[in-house]
This record gives sequence, structure tokens and C-alpha cells, in this order.
Amino acid sequence: MDESTIREKVGSYLRMVYESKDKPTMKKNIKDMSSLYIENCITEDQKTAFFNELRFRLSLLTAGFKDLYPNRMRCLLLIVHTSVKVYYALEEHHLFNFLAEFCKSYCDAISPIVRQYVCLLAGLIFSISVVNTQDDDDEKDQTLLSQKNYQKLFLVLKKRWLDKNFNVRKEAIRALANIQDDSINPNLEVIMDCPPKEMILLSLGDYDPECRIEAIRFLSMKESRDFKHMLKVTQRDQDLSVQKEAIRRLADDMPYTRISVKERIDLIERLIAHPEEEVRNLLGSILHEWISQAYYLEHREEKKDLVALCAGSLYLLKHVSFLDNEQTTESALFVIFEQLLSEYQAEGEDAILALVEAFSDHNHPCMNRASYKKLLIINSTRRKAALAFHWHNLIAFCCSKRFPENIRADCRFKLAPEMMAYANFVQEFLTTLNFEDPNQQNQEAYKRFCLIQLLKIFSFLDQDPNGMQAWKDLLFNILASQNIELNPKLAEQIVNDLMAFHFPMQEDTEIALNEFVDVLNLLVTNTYPDVPQPSQLDNTTRKHCLTIFNGMLKTGRFHRIGTILQSLYDFIVYPSLTSRNPAERILAYEAVGILSIFHEFFAQTQGIIFLKSALAMEVKTVKLACIDCIGDIVLAYNYEKVAKWYVSKEPNEIGGSSAEEINLNELVDRIIEISDDSDHQLAFVGSETLIRWIFSDNRSEWSEALVHLFLIYFTAETKAKQQLRALLGRFFPIFVGVSRANQLHLVNIFDKIMDKLRNRSLNGKLATVNEEEVALCIVKWTSQAVRERFNNNKKEPSVHNKLAKLILKDLDNRGDTDDYYEYIYCKMASVLKIDDIGEAELKRLIQLCDEVIPEISNPKNCRMLQQLHRKLIGIQVKFNM
Repeated sequence: MDESTIREKVGSYLRMVYESKDKPTMKKNIKDMSSLYIENCITEDQKTAFFNELRFRLSLLTAGFKDLYPNRMRCLLLIVHTSVKVYYALEEHHLFNFLAEFCKSYCDAISPIVRQYVCLLAGLIFSISVVNTQDDDDEKDQTLLSQKNYQKLFLVLKKRWLDKNFNVRKEAIRALANIQDDSINPNLEVIMDCPPKEMILLSLGDYDPECRIEAIRFLSMKESRDFKHMLKVTQRDQDLSVQKEAIRRLADDMPYTRISVKERIDLIERLIAHPEEEVRNLLGSILHEWISQAYYLEHREEKKDLVALCAGSLYLLKHVSFLDNEQTTESALFVIFEQLLSEYQAEGEDAILALVEAFSDHNHPCMNRASYKKLLIINSTRRKAALAFHWHNLIAFCCSKRFPENIRADCRFKLAPEMMAYANFVQEFLTTLNFEDPNQQNQEAYKRFCLIQLLKIFSFLDQDPNGMQAWKDLLFNILASQNIELNPKLAEQIVNDLMAFHFPMQEDTEIALNEFVDVLNLLVTNTYPDVPQPSQLDNTTRKHCLTIFNGMLKTGRFHRIGTILQSLYDFIVYPSLTSRNPAERILAYEAVGILSIFHEFFAQTQGIIFLKSALAMEVKTVKLACIDCIGDIVLAYNYEKVAKWYVSKEPNEIGGSSAEEINLNELVDRIIEISDDSDHQLAFVGSETLIRWIFSDNRSEWSEALVHLFLIYFTAETKAKQQLRALLGRFFPIFVGVSRANQLHLVNIFDKIMDKLRNRSLNGKLATVNEEEVALCIVKWTSQAVRERFNNNKKEPSVHNKLAKLILKDLDNRGDTDDYYEYIYCKMASVLKIDDIGEAELKRLIQLCDEVIPEISNPKNCRMLQQLHRKLIGIQVKFNM
């Protein structure tokens, strides 16, 4: 066949594939084009004609347009598939050599779209040239490419992976994905110093969100480290679309056993607390996949029907630490039940009844009316706790007030017994608490947790008079029992149930008080049967009584200090303040804090004094409780009043000093010091207290607290404290979003923030802070867009006008010789959004720009400042129109 015919046929095959979308046409032309080369390109001239035409067509196919076109991509597929067929027929690399050389030649093309096509072609070659070889012992994918061609194509992608154009980088990431799991040839180790998999992992941190999304989609997740990288993306990436893509990828491809229990809980917590509803909704998809995996791990059988998924919701509790993360796990179970409800084909009331039916079988692993007594014969305390926890949350979900009463009644009938029978069951369960499980750690904690879950179920049952009396007697019996270790959570649950359901009216409070006193007297009498009125109690009995008293105070119903409460305080609380048991001292300080909230004179004369000394001398666990108490007292009165009590040395000094004579900042400074503690819990509670105060009142004392919280958010130490980082990350967007006044507050502390960064040598913790990140966050959090997210009044002017004035004055008046801070100020100025500005203020900003710009010697900084100047001139032109 002559050369012109060969060239004509090559063009016609490509044209037919270009114009057609069906697979038969593609298959036919692959066959015809490969036959053309195999049968008719024998001489060198014929081969030259074939390759010249192919080069010409490829140059046209990769010519610069705005985007990749599917018809052009089909032509590239035709060429690569032809290369594969030719290799199999002739075992020669000529076509692959040609394509590799073409990619190398056009790698540095001026047009980004050409570079993009080069990456696409390289990716297609890597993908299609792979052959699967299955042996008895191993299964491997091998490439048809020679080592030289493999090297050429990799170097092309390595170069384009760093391309300045994000579309080219995206295509390079996609192409590298085809070889990310290849074993590295020893002869290529130097060239592939950064393997394809590592390059894709690094792309998770690309500055363009679209490239990060591409890396998320194409990363091969086979190792635990891959899932951990993806978890970091969900935690740290600021772009919502990137977060969503990473969460979807985790939902689709992550076996939850590949990450630790803590990482599972952290992921659930982040998604539950995420400010965006769309991200929160993705939690259902993840948990649905997890319960399916949990069922498989339990039975080694893949089943996704409703009954199996319901069982999976219980089995999942084996793989999360529900004892230490009760609230998070409870929220997760509700999300699971909601997901199962939404997936069921029935609608409305039929759906919830069908869900309950799936849980109600006698042989179902979950607890229900037919099987609840199995809890009495199970030995494992952890399994008992998991069953009770799951049962309580299932009943709480199905019997919630979102469903009509008749539906709730049907759910109760299927899931739980009548109240009298249930009270007898719980009484019988109490006798099993003495059993010791030698294989289980934290036995007592699991026992108390299980009992609390069982007690929570009572409020969802039918409240017949006999059942209510049995419930009430059971609760008082538990309080009076010396065989059950009463901890604060259990006492609070019992006392809250008694006050809410058995003494619900305010006039019932005195009756309840007398009944509680009877319980306390019974405890003392049983301990000291031969002593009518003991002068003091042993530590165990006093702590038991204090736990009950503390639970009573926390209901808020016993707020009048009469003779009875005063005697209980003197006999139980006051001696416990000096107990050797930290847990007992915590209860005592909490009681002091609650009494201080209700009684101002007590707070002045005793409460604050006790709490202040505890902050100075106590162990960490007691300090944490005291910080919370002081925080609540400030909210109950006001900061200025409590600050005076805090600095007074003696009770008779209170009220005698003026605000000018005392240091009102002493209290807030102490809490700031605690929030800067290296201990995670102290830092968190201190910061949380400051945040509560800042939200409660607008005071000048909060400026230093706000500066401190803002700066520690960016430190490496805080980034390691995930809970604190999450707290501050939620606080600032809400704080600045709810009002313009709060944004102005942030603008007003701008100079203080920058001064602290300049003098960071005085505070080593600030050494890791990225000044540019801080500055751009100030711009972001003072923007009008943040307020609009909270549906605030859009007519209020932006505070960026005030911030622009501060920046320009800083550049003009302070003679800033530090080029890096000059860069930061100019960078901030360039991204400000100026609007709703008065004519006089506009003229002043333009005048400041005109004065500052000539003084800026750095061309880059000058250009950034000129961007602000142009914006201002544009606004001025609109004024004059």
C-alpha cells in the first residue's frame, strides 16, 4: 500500500471515531487501524507515512481549546488501543515509543490545554497498556511499556504535576493514579524518588481545591495510612466541597476497622458538630456503611436487609467507646435509626412501625419486649451495658413526640414491658450487680452505666399509678442502698426523675425535701445504729450523702436555704471541702458553686473565697470543677461584681473598694493563664469559660481574652489539642457572624494581635504562628459575607472600611521597616472588600493610600496596595456619576 493511502486511512479511522459515540464503531476502527499497521506498514517509508500522519493528527487533537472534548478523547483511546494490539501482534514497541516521545516533545507546550492533553494521553497509555497475569501463587498487573518509555512518561507527569495551571495538575494527578500501586523498578528508584502514590498524597494539600478533590477521588486507599490522610482532610481542609468529597470517599471505601476507636469517635463528633447541614447529612451514609460492616464482622455474611442492618447498629457498639463518649454515640445511634427509617420503602407511620417490627423478633440480638430478660443471664458487663444503651436509645427514638401517641403506644408495646413488670425487672437486675467479670476492665463503670440506661427507659413507659409507685420506691431504694456505689451521674439521673415525674409541682418541693432527708437519715442510721446523733460521718457515708445532696441542688428546685438545707450544708458539704478524696471535694465545691448562684451573700462571704483558694492549691480534677463554678457565678451576677469579690482579701472588704482601687482584670487574667496551660483539659475548660463570658456581655476586660484566644487558635500546640482547636474553630465564626459590633471588636484588637506577633520572643508558644494566616483570617472573619451566613441585617456597612484605615495608618505612622509585616499589611489591604462607605471616609482612605504608596519600596507590596487604591477610585467614580 502506498504512503498516501496509509495516511488517508489513518485520518479516516480517526475521523470516524471522532464523529461516532458507539462502541462497535470504536472496536471496528481499533481492529482496522491495527491491521493497517500490521499488514501494510512493512517498509520504513510506509511506517514513516503512518507515524507522520499520526503526529499531524495528534497535534490537531491536542490543539488549544478551552476544555477537553470527549470526541478528541475517543481518538486518543483509538490510538492507544491500536498500540496495544500492534504490540501483541508484532511484539514491537514502535507505537509506544512514538507516543512516549510525542508526550515528551509537547510536555512544555505554551498552551495549558496542550499540556493537559499530554497528561491525558500519558494516563491512557499507563492505563490501557496494563495486562493482568494471574498465577496460582500471585496476581499481578504488568505493563507492556518498556522501561525507557515508562521512565519518559513518568517524568512528563512528574513535571506537569507541578504545573502552574490547576487543570493540568488535575490531569496529571488522574494519570499518576494509574501507576500509584505499581512496584518501583530498582533501575528507576532515583528518578522516582517521590513515587506516584506519594505525589497523590501530597496533592491532598494542593493550594487549589479542585486538585485536592481530584487527589481524593483517585487515591488508592489500601493501607491504614491512606485512610488517616483522608481523615485529616475532613478535619483540616477549609473548603466545604473538599470536605464533602473526602467524607463521601470514606463512606464508600473505608472499612472502619482501619482506623482507631478514637479516630472513629472524632470523625463522628466533627460531622455532628459541623456548621454545614450538607456535611452533617453525610454522617448517615458513613454510619450506614459501618453497621453493614459490623454485621459482616459478627456473622461473616454480607446481608443488607433491614433486620441485618438493625442488628448491625448494636454490633457497631463493640467498635466504639460508648462508655467514654456517651453523647456522641447516642447521637450516632439516632442518625443510624433515622437513616434506616428513611431507607424503608413504607411512608409515614408505616415506616416507624416496620422499623420497630425489624427490632422486635424474639431471636433478634437487640433488646425488646420479648427478649429483655436475657440481660439477667448475660455475664459480660460491657455487653450488658451495650444492650441497655442500645435499647434505651431505640425506645427514645421510636417513642419520641415526633410520632403521634397511637404510634408511640404501638412502639412501646413491641419494645418494652409495662411499668410494673419493668420495675420488678430492674429490681431483679440490681441483684446481679455483685457479679464479678474477671475478663472485663472498668466493671463498676459499665455496671453503673447499664443501670442508668435502664432507669432512663422508665420515662417512656405507660405511667399507670401502680407502676409509678413501684418506680418511685425503686429510685429511693437505690439512693438508700449501701450495696450500690452511688456516683454523681447515677444520683443526678435518680433525683431528676423523682423531681420531674413524682414531685413535678413547685408545691411538691417541700415534700420531696423531707423524703430525701429521710433517705439521708436512713443511711446514717444504718451506718451508726448505736449512735443517735453522730457528730461527724465516716468518709464513705459522707460522700454517699453528699452525692445525693449535690444531685438535689443541681435540679434547681432546692434554692431556698432554710434550716434543713443549712444543717445539711454544715454537716455534709463543709467537712467535705477538706476531704482527702478529690472526688468528694469536687462534689463539695460544686455544691458551693450552686449555692453561690442562688444566694449572693453566701457567694460574697464564702463561695468565691473557697473557689479562689481551690484554683491556687487544688489538683487538676478539682480545679476543672472550680473553673466551671466560677464561670457560672459570673454569668449569674456580673463580671465586675464577682471580680471585686475575687480580689478582696477579707469578707468585710467586700463592697468597700471602688473599681479604680482594685484590679478588675485579676480574675479574667487568672482564667486566661489557665486557658494557656499545657494540660489539654485545663486549657479547654479555661478557654470555654472565657468564651461563655465573652458571649454573655460586652466588656472592655474581654479584649485581652479575645486577643489571647485568637492567637492560640493558630499555635502548633493548639493544633495538637483537637478538642480545643474545634472549640475555637466554632467560636470565632459564630462570634463575628452574629453582630457587626463583634466584628468591630475584632478590628479594634487588630493592633494588639500584630504587636504580640512582633514581640513573639516574649511568648515562645507564638513562634509557630503563621502571621499571614492570622492576618487573612482577620479579613475573612470581619467580612460582610460571614454576617450574611447568619442572616443578619445586610444593610449594615462592612467593617472593612475601619480595618483599611487601621492598616493604612499603621503603614504610614509606624515607619514599618520589617518587610515581611509590610507584605502582610499590603496583602490584607489587597483583599479587603470596601462598600457602604461615606464620601468623607472614602476621601480620607484615598488620601492615606496616596501618602503610603510612594513610601513602599517593594514592588510586589506596592502592587497589592494599588489594588486597594483602584477599588477606592472605582467607588469614587460611582459617587461622581
